[in-house]
Amino acid sequence: MKQIINRIKEGRKRKRNRSLFSLLALLVIAGVGFGFFPGTGNSLFQKNVQTTLYARTEPGQEPDLDPEKYFSGENLDYEKFTFDLSGCDLEQPGTYQIPVLYEGKVTNVVMNLTVQAAEEEMAEDTLRESEQTYLNAG
Repeated sequence: MKQIINRIKEGRKRKRNRSLFSLLALLVIAGVGFGFFPGTGNSLFQKNVQTTLYARTEPGQEPDLDPEKYFSGENLDYEKFTFDLSGCDLEQPGTYQIPVLYEGKVTNVVMNLTVQAAEEEMAEDTLRESEQTYLNAG
């Protein structure tokens, strides 16, 4: 008789354990779905992750920084993107790091903008091709 009672108690414990496990699994799935856990939110604001994008422009010209070109496929409002050009001298050739903001908040994305004359760019491409030819010939 005691064995039957013990089996009934064990069966109840197992059912209770299964129910608790099911409830816990449901809570975890719901938490991930609603973004309660780190790393499941907007990828633009994830910590310890930095994304670098690249763009070129000629001196004196405003760069074509179209968010749709860089962030297509993501569920974002392109009108809410801004690029902080305050530390960039568009008249002076060089490479500048431009912070990317979304809804006025700094994101983990940085734009590397190269200000360079078209002739210099063509000369660099020709030099790279010459180096590659030399390396392949050797």
